[in-house]
Amino acid sequence: YQRRVRGQWASAKLNDDSVPIREDSPRNWTCPACQVPSASLPLRYVCFCEAVINPRYTPLNLPHSCGEKCSRVRANCKHPCPQFCHPGKCPECLVLVTSHCQCGVQSSTVRCSQRNDAIQCEQVCGRTLNCGVHTCTVVCHTPGTCAPCEVQRE
Repeated sequence: YQRRVRGQWASAKLNDDSVPIREDSPRNWTCPACQVPSASLPLRYVCFCEAVINPRYTPLNLPHSCGEKCSRVRANCKHPCPQFCHPGKCPECLVLVTSHCQCGVQSSTVRCSQRNDAIQCEQVCGRTLNCGVHTCTVVCHTPGTCAPCEVQRE
C-alpha cells in the first residue's frame, strides 16, 4: 500500500504546475518518508542501502531499512560502512591505515578518510636537478616535481 501511495504522490508532485519552476532547475520531489530530494520518479522500491528490493517492514527496523549491514560503497574507500542500513550519507571511514608522505620516506597511521590529506616529513629532497650539479633543497615533495636549477653559472 505504502509503495503505491508514494508512487502516486511522487507523480502528482512532478506534474504539479502550481509551483513555478525555473528553466535552469530540474523539477524535484521529496520522499515523504525519508525527505531525500530526487529529480526522477523511483522505478522500484529499495532499502536505503539499495541491497534489498521491497524491504519488509518490521517493528524492530527503521522504516525503509533492510536491517542488514549497509552495503553502500563510500567514495575513495574500500572498507564497508559499519552501520546498519540507514538514510543519508555513510559516515567517514574510521579504519586506521598506513599513509606515506609525499616523497615516500616516512609513513604514519591515519584514518582511512584522511589518507588523501598531504602528509609532509621534514626531509630535504636532495635529488640532482636538471643542471646535473646542484641538488633540490625543497622539503618533502612528490618525486619528479623538482623545480629547474636556478643557480646562475659564471
